[in-house]
Amino acid sequence: NFLAQLNARMPIALQRRMASLYARQSHLICTNTPVASLPRTFAGASVRSVYGFSALLSGHAIGMSFASYVGKICVALNIDTASKINPEKLRASIEQSYLDLVAEN
Repeated sequence: NFLAQLNARMPIALQRRMASLYARQSHLICTNTPVASLPRTFAGASVRSVYGFSALLSGHAIGMSFASYVGKICVALNIDTASKINPEKLRASIEQSYLDLVAEN
């Protein structure tokens, strides 16, 4: 990805400034976390799920990280405790939206 490569070459101060400007424009960060497509083991045990992590920038209320691993979609939520978001209601809404999407296809 050209933008990711460009960002990696920018001075840290410029990266922070750009992140700060971006944070003022949104309240949600969402990322697709790349993970292995084949089953893995850790210390001899099968890895059943893999979850990413999205750090919240200043002003962001929600961070969502999606990862697909061995036929599963794993969703991780990072919610600012100062926000008025109900984590259980958000989780249930995401789950229901997924089920609705699967049912349509």
